[in-house]
Amino acid sequence: MPFLLLGIIILFLGIFMFRLGKKTHNHDFELGSMGLVIGGIILIILYGLFYRGLTLFGA
Repeated sequence: MPFLLLGIIILFLGIFMFRLGKKTHNHDFELGSMGLVIGGIILIILYGLFYRGLTLFGA
């Protein structure tokens, strides 16, 4: 559960910061926020593949 919650929070924070960087035309801010978006997606995928798979299949 913590991977899913952290992933969703980081994903939304990254999207918000990316839009803010686009609005202010700050390219470094955009790159950093893309890292947050990618990190959030990775956490969600880890939750979906590993934690859920182990919980559902009883391993």
